[in-house]
Amino acid sequence: MNNKINIKKSSKEDSNLFYEIRNNSENRRFSLNSKKINKNNHNVWFNENYKKNYFYTCYYLGKKVGYIRGEKKEETIIISIALLKKFQKKKYCLKMF
Repeated sequence: MNNKINIKKSSKEDSNLFYEIRNNSENRRFSLNSKKINKNNHNVWFNENYKKNYFYTCYYLGKKVGYIRGEKKEETIIISIALLKKFQKKKYCLKMF
């Protein structure tokens, strides 16, 4: 059995996945902005950023499980890795690398 995470460049259709993961209370605890995000604001942000930044959707056994996101700030890329709640605490992030 292949136990690796597959990673693909995110598309517009992945917006809901990013929204669901981002608004999970456990994930918000670790975010720079811990407030819940409005769906409309998220859609505007996602559409403006998913092509020009590094947005990748992670799959395990063909199911979307999370994302890896990189945002360039001057000479640095800020990396964010997050999973759907049901895939957290199961060492999936270790399989990404």
